[in-house]
Amino acid sequence: MHYILLLIIVWFGALFLGKLCTRIHLPSIIGQLLAGIIVGPTLLNWFQPDKITHLFADLGLIVLMFLAGMTSDWRTLRKYWRASLITALGGMLVPLILLIGWGRWQHLPMNSSVFVGIIFAATSVAVSVAVLQEWGQLKSKAGQIILGAAVIDDLLAILLVSVFNSLQHDGNGTVSLWWAVVYLLFIISAFWFIKKLFRFVQKYLALPQAVLLFSLIWCFGNAYLAELTGLSMVFGAFIAGLIWNELPNNQIINEQWTALSSGFLAPLFFLQVGLQLNLHTLNGNWINLLILLILAVLTKFIGAGLGALVVHLPWKSAGMIGVAMISRGEMALILVQIGLSKQLISGSNYALIVAVIILTTIITPLLLSLFKLKSR
Repeated sequence: MHYILLLIIVWFGALFLGKLCTRIHLPSIIGQLLAGIIVGPTLLNWFQPDKITHLFADLGLIVLMFLAGMTSDWRTLRKYWRASLITALGGMLVPLILLIGWGRWQHLPMNSSVFVGIIFAATSVAVSVAVLQEWGQLKSKAGQIILGAAVIDDLLAILLVSVFNSLQHDGNGTVSLWWAVVYLLFIISAFWFIKKLFRFVQKYLALPQAVLLFSLIWCFGNAYLAELTGLSMVFGAFIAGLIWNELPNNQIINEQWTALSSGFLAPLFFLQVGLQLNLHTLNGNWINLLILLILAVLTKFIGAGLGALVVHLPWKSAGMIGVAMISRGEMALILVQIGLSKQLISGSNYALIVAVIILTTIITPLLLSLFKLKSR
């Protein structure tokens, strides 16, 4: 019963707190984040993150990234692949190097320090995608570079963890490279057979909601396949949306998915982010939190921003890209869970790192709003 109350709270946050945020020129998703923080462990402690809220969040995240793929253009992403690659590399190398240094400064073993560096080299752009969609900027050059860099970041983070595990002589790698190759071949062939599947559904399964149901199966099926190969479900959902975008006459489905995302499921993802923030677990370690947060923010901003400048983007666009890549989100949370299970991260450092990951997710839309204010 209390989950029904939780749903009411998050939709209330999306409606009223979201509107309040837009009135002061902030992205509406800040209201959804605030709803989670207010009712979560940090303030009122009415709700704790659990398996059900994680399920809600996963559903919202998958839908959000599928919609991002649907509203993107494969040809535009391919056009900016070089800029995306350089941006992704800059945004990974700078955090990787400096956060390894932070780990050594904290007297962590070298293998633990490297793993901390890998965690903060990862990027999640779910928050940035929601903000850019709200502003109508997702199809801009900067928006497409951000999306392309995020996909590359996802692949590189998985590759880094796989190589790290191999060097640690771990026989159970987090990703099967063979299955990853099979999945990539599936993606390439899907651009051809998705149209045949779509025509089959329209001709032989002519139910009122057949196309919508097929799009749901396609989205979640790809997310599941990506997870099986060791890749992120976010990657699978985004690629599924990108392939779906090749189909003709998608306007009605796009509108249905937009309503499903912004009006129902996406707020559940942002609620979970707020619920996961528990500052009471830090035991007063505020100075270390502040240092790690500053490093997490500046290394992504500088690394990705410099990468964008290298490919001759304007300063404003480079700054927006640098800010959009700050959020660590679900990929970093997945990696920190791996580190904890392999005893590479202690309990106290786990709480510190999770708090910083959540704070980067909350800070990102606030910093992005500065670019909108400057353009007014």
